[in-house]
Formats: sequence, C-alpha cells, structure tokens
Amino acid sequence: MISVTNLIKKYGTIQALNGISFTIKQGEFFGLFGPNGAGKTTTISIMSTILDPDEGSVMIADFNLKVNPTICKKNNWCSATGKIFLLRILVPVLIGTVMNIFALQMFKRNILKIA
Repeated sequence: MISVTNLIKKYGTIQALNGISFTIKQGEFFGLFGPNGAGKTTTISIMSTILDPDEGSVMIADFNLKVNPTICKKNNWCSATGKIFLLRILVPVLIGTVMNIFALQMFKRNILKIA
C-alpha cells in the first residue's frame, strides 16, 4: 500500500503542492491527471525520493520515506531517475488490465464475425 499524506512543497513563493493526500491499495490502478503546473511531477518526485517534501509524508509498504528514503531504491520500488516502478504493486494490475481489454476486444470481434 502507498499512502501520501498532506504533502506540501513550495519553490520559493510558488506553492506546487498544497496538502495532497491519497492512498493506493495493493491491486488498485492509479493515475495522476491534471493540467500543467498541477503538481503531478512534484508528487512523483517526492514519492521516488528525488525531492523532499516541505511537509507531509509518503508511506510505501509501511515504510516512511522521510525517515528511511533509501528503502525505495533498495527494494527496486523506484529508479535513480525518479520514475516509480512499484513492480510488486502496479505491474500485475497493468498486465491484467491490458489482458482483459485485449480479451474483451477479441470476444467482441468474434461475436461480430459469428453474427
């Protein structure tokens, strides 16, 4: 599970994050959507320990990344470039979702061919 709680990040006078909080449970599909400047990249950078939050915390698998930032890299949850992999949480879900979409499309095609 990933828990982001009250993340706040400022760049000088610009407030990039203003208390964002969310939880991603194992097996859930999750995405960050928003306009340019909404704080998506800042959030991911904090989650991958590239940036430190001014306030708030990120917990991954019961580890607080503020207290133990190296746990992310030790467990291959993120890369040195800051892209989050979270292999044990998201990849099986993504593969299953793609396979389900593909199977549904094939099912629809076969129904249309038979009918």
